[in-house]
Amino acid sequence: LIVMLGGLSGTLEVGEAAKEALEDVRRYGDFSYSIIPDEEGRSHRFESIKDLFVGTIRDAARNSIKWGKATEVNVRYGNFTSLTETEQLRYMKNIGIRDPTEIKFYIMVEDNGTGVDPEQALAMTRYTNDHSLTETTSFSEREGQEGGQGTNDLKTFISFHNARYLIERKGGGGTRAALFFKDTKLF
Repeated sequence: LIVMLGGLSGTLEVGEAAKEALEDVRRYGDFSYSIIPDEEGRSHRFESIKDLFVGTIRDAARNSIKWGKATEVNVRYGNFTSLTETEQLRYMKNIGIRDPTEIKFYIMVEDNGTGVDPEQALAMTRYTNDHSLTETTSFSEREGQEGGQGTNDLKTFISFHNARYLIERKGGGGTRAALFFKDTKLF
């Protein structure tokens, strides 16, 4: 399986992949977006399966627009060390990593919507980061429709990248979904 998936992977530019994902989400509602690299003009290359990578960003943004009623979505990304020391320490604590050298890269999808329920955010963070949990889990049921497939796809994406995930309600409202990668290479 790893050899087969490795054959599907390629190198992509993070900003371009984020733009593709956000443009695709426009069909769910009118919103503005920004793509914010850690350094203006810097290109970040990432080895991944493009459909999974773009889909992960698209699912987070779609949930922001469709369920969180957001009117603005921002995708921030870059080297973990480009975050402030306070941010680094907070994220490390929340995802259970003690050594900052274990995290090389981050991607964050942030919105100005209603914000995720803090208890649900904690449950989703635990589920996606615990690779011993293999059953499919739904974290939502909306308008009579089963939900949660995006969370399960995210869990698969995280396992392929040996990454960590955090979803949280932002201080002034809205949601932040963050991925932290040990490397920019697949597997």
